[in-house]
Amino acid sequence: MFTVLFGENVAQIHQIVKCKNCGLMYAFPLPVRNFNIYAAKSPTLSPLKRDDPPILHSLDKLPDYKSISADLQKYIPKGRILDIGCSIGTFLHFLREAGWEVMGVELDACAVRFAHQEFGLTILNDPVESLDSVQHHDSFDAVTMLHMIEHLDDPASTLEVVWRLLKPSGVIVVETPMFDSLMFKLLRRRERSLSCNGHIFFYTVDTLSQLLARIGFEVIAWRKMGRTLSAGRLLWNLGVMSQKVTVQRSVQGVIDRLDLLRSGPRIHINMRDMVRIYSRRPF
Repeated sequence: MFTVLFGENVAQIHQIVKCKNCGLMYAFPLPVRNFNIYAAKSPTLSPLKRDDPPILHSLDKLPDYKSISADLQKYIPKGRILDIGCSIGTFLHFLREAGWEVMGVELDACAVRFAHQEFGLTILNDPVESLDSVQHHDSFDAVTMLHMIEHLDDPASTLEVVWRLLKPSGVIVVETPMFDSLMFKLLRRRERSLSCNGHIFFYTVDTLSQLLARIGFEVIAWRKMGRTLSAGRLLWNLGVMSQKVTVQRSVQGVIDRLDLLRSGPRIHINMRDMVRIYSRRPF
Protein backbone atom coordinates (compact mmCIF):
# COMPACT_ATOMS: atom_id res chain seq x y z
CA MET A 1 0.00 0.00 0.00
CA PHE A 2 1.22 3.50 -0.80
CA THR A 3 0.28 7.16 -0.67
CA VAL A 4 0.64 9.31 -3.79
CA LEU A 5 2.97 12.23 -3.05
CA PHE A 6 3.21 13.74 -6.52
CA GLY A 7 1.20 12.90 -9.62
CA GLU A 8 2.63 12.38 -13.09
CA ASN A 9 4.38 15.46 -14.51
CA VAL A 10 4.26 17.27 -11.17
CA ALA A 11 7.75 16.60 -9.75
CA GLN A 12 8.91 14.52 -12.73
CA ILE A 13 7.31 12.55 -15.56
CA HIS A 14 6.47 9.65 -13.23
CA GLN A 15 4.07 9.53 -10.33
CA ILE A 16 5.95 9.42 -7.01
CA VAL A 17 4.51 7.43 -4.13
CA LYS A 18 5.43 6.58 -0.54
CA CYS A 19 5.11 3.15 1.06
CA LYS A 20 2.75 3.26 4.05
CA ASN A 21 4.72 0.55 5.85
CA CYS A 22 8.41 1.45 5.47
CA GLY A 23 8.26 5.06 4.24
CA LEU A 24 10.26 4.43 1.04
CA MET A 25 9.54 6.88 -1.79
CA TYR A 26 9.65 5.61 -5.36
CA ALA A 27 8.40 6.27 -8.89
CA PHE A 28 5.39 4.14 -9.82
CA PRO A 29 4.23 2.96 -12.26
CA LEU A 30 7.18 2.79 -14.68
CA PRO A 31 6.18 2.13 -18.30
CA VAL A 32 9.80 1.33 -19.26
CA ARG A 33 12.56 -0.15 -17.10
CA ASN A 34 15.43 2.24 -16.44
CA PHE A 35 17.85 -0.52 -17.45
CA ASN A 36 16.38 -0.57 -20.97
CA ILE A 37 16.86 3.18 -21.31
CA TYR A 38 20.50 3.19 -20.20
CA ALA A 39 21.42 0.00 -22.07
CA ALA A 40 19.97 1.41 -25.30
CA LYS A 41 22.68 4.06 -25.60
CA SER A 42 24.49 3.12 -28.78
CA PRO A 43 28.28 2.73 -28.95
CA THR A 44 28.08 4.11 -32.49
CA LEU A 45 27.21 7.59 -31.17
CA SER A 46 29.86 10.28 -31.55
CA PRO A 47 32.78 9.75 -29.14
CA LEU A 48 32.80 11.85 -26.01
CA LYS A 49 35.26 14.74 -25.89
CA ARG A 50 36.93 16.28 -22.84
CA ASP A 51 34.82 19.45 -23.04
CA ASP A 52 31.46 17.65 -23.31
CA PRO A 53 29.10 18.39 -20.39
CA PRO A 54 29.03 14.79 -19.03
CA ILE A 55 32.84 14.78 -18.87
CA LEU A 56 32.99 18.14 -17.15
CA HIS A 57 30.32 17.08 -14.65
CA SER A 58 32.29 13.95 -13.82
CA LEU A 59 35.40 16.05 -13.19
CA ASP A 60 33.34 18.39 -10.99
CA LYS A 61 32.37 15.48 -8.74
CA LEU A 62 35.83 13.98 -8.29
CA PRO A 63 36.93 16.29 -5.41
CA ASP A 64 33.91 15.11 -3.40
CA TYR A 65 34.82 11.44 -3.85
CA LYS A 66 38.54 11.54 -3.06
CA SER A 67 38.00 11.17 0.69
CA ILE A 68 36.42 7.73 0.13
CA SER A 69 39.84 6.12 -0.38
CA ALA A 70 41.12 7.30 3.01
CA ASP A 71 37.81 6.49 4.71
CA LEU A 72 37.86 2.92 3.43
CA GLN A 73 41.32 2.36 4.86
CA LYS A 74 39.90 2.90 8.34
CA TYR A 75 38.11 -0.43 7.89
CA ILE A 76 40.12 -2.44 5.33
CA PRO A 77 43.59 -2.32 3.76
CA LYS A 78 43.92 -1.19 0.15
CA GLY A 79 42.96 -4.01 -2.16
CA ARG A 80 40.58 -4.74 -4.99
CA ILE A 81 37.73 -2.28 -5.52
CA LEU A 82 34.72 -2.32 -7.87
CA ASP A 83 32.93 0.87 -8.92
CA ILE A 84 29.37 0.22 -10.14
CA GLY A 85 28.13 2.80 -12.63
CA CYS A 86 31.63 4.23 -13.00
CA SER A 87 30.76 6.48 -15.97
CA ILE A 88 33.95 7.70 -17.70
CA GLY A 89 36.20 6.28 -14.98
CA THR A 90 37.39 9.53 -13.38
CA PHE A 91 37.07 8.13 -9.85
CA LEU A 92 38.51 4.75 -10.86
CA HIS A 93 41.53 6.50 -12.34
CA PHE A 94 42.05 8.36 -9.06
CA LEU A 95 41.75 5.11 -7.06
CA ARG A 96 44.26 3.35 -9.29
CA GLU A 97 46.72 6.21 -8.83
CA ALA A 98 46.14 5.91 -5.06
CA GLY A 99 47.20 2.25 -5.13
CA TRP A 100 43.96 0.31 -5.45
CA GLU A 101 43.42 -2.55 -7.91
CA VAL A 102 40.37 -1.30 -9.81
CA MET A 103 37.48 -2.65 -11.83
CA GLY A 104 34.37 -0.89 -13.10
CA VAL A 105 31.03 -1.66 -14.71
CA GLU A 106 29.07 0.85 -16.79
CA LEU A 107 26.12 0.55 -19.19
CA ASP A 108 26.96 3.63 -21.29
CA ALA A 109 29.18 2.33 -24.10
CA CYS A 110 30.39 5.83 -25.02
CA ALA A 111 31.56 6.41 -21.44
CA VAL A 112 33.33 3.04 -21.43
CA ARG A 113 35.14 3.90 -24.64
CA PHE A 114 36.21 7.29 -23.25
CA ALA A 115 37.52 5.64 -20.05
CA HIS A 116 39.66 3.28 -22.12
CA GLN A 117 41.01 5.99 -24.42
CA GLU A 118 41.59 8.67 -21.76
CA PHE A 119 42.68 6.63 -18.74
CA GLY A 120 43.59 3.21 -20.13
CA LEU A 121 40.87 1.60 -18.01
CA THR A 122 39.19 -1.65 -18.96
CA ILE A 123 35.56 -1.38 -17.87
CA LEU A 124 32.84 -3.97 -18.31
CA ASN A 125 30.05 -2.62 -20.52
CA ASP A 126 27.39 -4.69 -18.76
CA PRO A 127 25.31 -4.61 -15.58
CA VAL A 128 27.01 -5.75 -12.37
CA GLU A 129 24.71 -8.79 -12.36
CA SER A 130 26.77 -10.18 -15.25
CA LEU A 131 29.72 -10.55 -12.84
CA ASP A 132 27.73 -12.92 -10.65
CA SER A 133 28.37 -15.84 -12.98
CA VAL A 134 31.86 -15.04 -14.30
CA GLN A 135 33.58 -13.49 -11.28
CA HIS A 136 34.61 -15.47 -8.25
CA HIS A 137 32.50 -14.69 -5.22
CA ASP A 138 34.33 -13.00 -2.32
CA SER A 139 36.49 -11.21 -4.90
CA PHE A 140 36.45 -7.55 -3.83
CA ASP A 141 37.62 -5.75 -0.72
CA ALA A 142 35.35 -2.77 -1.46
CA VAL A 143 32.50 -1.75 -3.76
CA THR A 144 31.31 1.78 -4.50
CA MET A 145 27.88 2.81 -5.77
CA LEU A 146 27.93 6.61 -6.06
CA HIS A 147 24.66 8.18 -7.21
CA MET A 148 23.71 4.88 -8.75
CA ILE A 149 21.22 3.14 -6.47
CA GLU A 150 18.47 5.69 -7.15
CA HIS A 151 18.55 4.68 -10.84
CA LEU A 152 18.19 0.92 -10.33
CA ASP A 153 15.00 -0.97 -11.16
CA ASP A 154 15.64 -3.50 -8.37
CA PRO A 155 18.18 -2.17 -5.84
CA ALA A 156 17.75 -5.15 -3.50
CA SER A 157 18.73 -7.66 -6.19
CA THR A 158 21.79 -5.61 -7.11
CA LEU A 159 22.86 -5.40 -3.47
CA GLU A 160 22.51 -9.17 -3.17
CA VAL A 161 24.99 -9.52 -6.05
CA VAL A 162 27.33 -7.07 -4.31
CA TRP A 163 27.08 -9.17 -1.14
CA ARG A 164 28.31 -12.23 -3.02
CA LEU A 165 31.11 -10.33 -4.77
CA LEU A 166 32.42 -8.74 -1.56
CA LYS A 167 34.85 -10.57 0.70
CA PRO A 168 33.74 -11.17 4.29
CA SER A 169 34.53 -7.91 6.14
CA GLY A 170 34.47 -6.09 2.77
CA VAL A 171 32.87 -2.63 2.63
CA ILE A 172 30.28 -1.14 0.30
CA VAL A 173 29.95 2.65 -0.05
CA VAL A 174 26.57 3.94 -1.23
CA GLU A 175 25.92 7.62 -1.88
CA THR A 176 22.54 8.96 -2.96
CA PRO A 177 20.31 12.04 -2.60
CA MET A 178 18.48 12.15 0.72
CA PHE A 179 14.80 12.93 1.12
CA ASP A 180 14.56 13.69 4.81
CA SER A 181 16.68 16.78 4.18
CA LEU A 182 15.81 20.41 4.81
CA MET A 183 16.10 21.07 1.07
CA PHE A 184 13.39 18.54 0.26
CA LYS A 185 11.13 19.87 3.03
CA LEU A 186 11.51 23.39 1.66
CA LEU A 187 11.44 22.73 -2.08
CA ARG A 188 9.21 19.63 -2.29
CA ARG A 189 8.44 18.94 -5.99
CA ARG A 190 11.13 21.40 -7.11
CA GLU A 191 13.95 19.61 -5.30
CA ARG A 192 16.64 18.97 -7.91
CA SER A 193 17.16 15.25 -7.38
CA LEU A 194 13.45 14.54 -7.13
CA SER A 195 12.75 16.19 -10.47
CA CYS A 196 15.37 14.13 -12.33
CA ASN A 197 13.43 11.68 -14.50
CA GLY A 198 16.16 9.05 -14.23
CA HIS A 199 15.74 8.78 -10.45
CA ILE A 200 13.17 6.18 -9.41
CA PHE A 201 14.00 5.52 -5.73
CA PHE A 202 14.22 8.32 -3.17
CA TYR A 203 15.89 7.32 0.10
CA THR A 204 16.20 8.65 3.61
CA VAL A 205 18.93 7.55 6.01
CA ASP A 206 16.42 5.16 7.60
CA THR A 207 15.03 3.59 4.41
CA LEU A 208 18.48 3.07 2.88
CA SER A 209 19.84 1.65 6.15
CA GLN A 210 16.85 -0.71 6.34
CA LEU A 211 17.51 -1.95 2.80
CA LEU A 212 21.19 -2.59 3.49
CA ALA A 213 20.36 -4.39 6.74
CA ARG A 214 17.76 -6.55 4.98
CA ILE A 215 20.45 -7.79 2.60
CA GLY A 216 22.71 -8.54 5.58
CA PHE A 217 25.06 -5.54 5.61
CA GLU A 218 26.11 -3.85 8.83
CA VAL A 219 26.06 -0.04 8.63
CA ILE A 220 29.31 1.21 10.15
CA ALA A 221 29.26 4.93 9.32
CA TRP A 222 27.24 7.53 7.46
CA ARG A 223 27.43 11.25 6.84
CA LYS A 224 25.48 13.98 5.09
CA MET A 225 27.28 15.25 2.03
CA GLY A 226 27.44 18.28 -0.23
CA ARG A 227 28.80 18.67 -3.73
CA THR A 228 31.35 20.58 -5.77
CA LEU A 229 29.88 22.38 -8.77
CA SER A 230 31.11 24.57 -11.56
CA ALA A 231 29.23 27.86 -11.86
CA GLY A 232 27.61 26.44 -15.00
CA ARG A 233 26.44 23.28 -13.27
CA LEU A 234 25.00 25.32 -10.39
CA LEU A 235 23.03 27.50 -12.81
CA TRP A 236 21.87 24.42 -14.72
CA ASN A 237 20.54 22.88 -11.49
CA LEU A 238 18.64 26.07 -10.72
CA GLY A 239 17.11 25.92 -14.18
CA VAL A 240 15.99 22.34 -13.61
CA MET A 241 14.44 23.29 -10.27
CA SER A 242 12.39 26.02 -11.97
CA GLN A 243 10.62 23.29 -13.98
CA LYS A 244 10.07 25.84 -16.74
CA VAL A 245 11.42 25.11 -20.22
CA THR A 246 11.83 28.79 -21.05
CA VAL A 247 13.93 29.37 -17.94
CA GLN A 248 16.04 26.30 -18.67
CA ARG A 249 16.72 27.48 -22.22
CA SER A 250 17.72 30.95 -21.00
CA VAL A 251 20.01 29.47 -18.36
CA GLN A 252 21.62 27.16 -20.91
CA GLY A 253 22.20 30.16 -23.17
CA VAL A 254 24.06 31.99 -20.40
CA ILE A 255 26.12 28.89 -19.59
CA ASP A 256 27.11 28.44 -23.23
CA ARG A 257 27.80 32.12 -23.85
CA LEU A 258 30.07 32.51 -20.82
CA ASP A 259 31.53 28.99 -21.12
CA LEU A 260 30.68 28.37 -17.46
CA LEU A 261 31.05 24.60 -17.56
CA ARG A 262 34.72 24.74 -18.52
CA SER A 263 35.85 28.03 -17.01
CA GLY A 264 35.26 29.83 -13.76
CA PRO A 265 35.45 28.68 -10.15
CA ARG A 266 34.32 25.38 -8.66
CA ILE A 267 32.06 25.93 -5.67
CA HIS A 268 31.55 23.48 -2.81
CA ILE A 269 28.06 23.64 -1.35
CA ASN A 270 26.95 21.39 1.49
CA MET A 271 23.19 21.52 1.84
CA ARG A 272 23.33 18.15 3.65
CA ASP A 273 20.94 16.75 1.06
CA MET A 274 22.93 13.63 0.17
CA VAL A 275 23.95 10.70 2.32
CA ARG A 276 27.05 8.50 2.07
CA ILE A 277 26.73 5.20 3.92
CA TYR A 278 29.60 2.77 4.63
CA SER A 279 28.42 -0.78 5.30
CA ARG A 280 30.32 -3.99 5.96
CA ARG A 281 29.63 -7.56 4.96
CA PRO A 282 30.10 -9.28 8.35
CA PHE A 283 32.72 -11.99 8.80
